[in-house]
Amino acid sequence: MGRPAIIEKMNNVINHTLNEPEVIYLLVGLYKFFERGNLEDRSIISNDEKILQFFRNWAAHTIKERNNTKDRDTAMEIFHCVERNEDPIECVLRAALKRINSVSINENEIIKFWDDDEKWAQFSKSLHQILVDQDLVVNVITNIVTVRVLDSGYRILKLGAEKHNG
Repeated sequence: MGRPAIIEKMNNVINHTLNEPEVIYLLVGLYKFFERGNLEDRSIISNDEKILQFFRNWAAHTIKERNNTKDRDTAMEIFHCVERNEDPIECVLRAALKRINSVSINENEIIKFWDDDEKWAQFSKSLHQILVDQDLVVNVITNIVTVRVLDSGYRILKLGAEKHNG
C-alpha cells in the first residue's frame, strides 16, 4: 500500500505559515493518520493518541467538560502544567507528539513540525488563539476547576478563587 494521501496534504500545509485553519487541519490530519492504523505497535502510543485527540476536540468545541475516564488524565496534565506556570500546549501536546514521533513516524512521512522551533512557535501560537475563551472544566478529586485560556496566558478558576498564569 502506498503512502496515505493525508501525509502529502499535511506536508503541504506544514510548508506554509501555520495559522488557525492550518492548525485545525493538522490536528485532524494527524489523528486521522494514527487512527488509520499506520503504527506497528498501537499499544505503545495509545495515551499520546488520546492527548492528540483531546487537543483536537478542545480546539473544535467552545467548552469541554473532561470528567470521563478517557479524557480525565489529559485534562489533569493540562491543569498541572498551568499550576506550574507552564504552557500545556508545550508540556502536554508537544511532548506527546515527540513520543509518537519516536515510535511511529519514519523519515519519509510527516514533516516533524514539532521538532522545528519556528514551525512549532507558529503552531503553538495559533492553537493558543483557537483555545482563547474555550474553557476546559476539570473535575479534580472533589473540586471542579476551570482552565481558561486568555490572550495573555491561562487562568485557573476554582471555588471562587482565580489564579492567573501568564
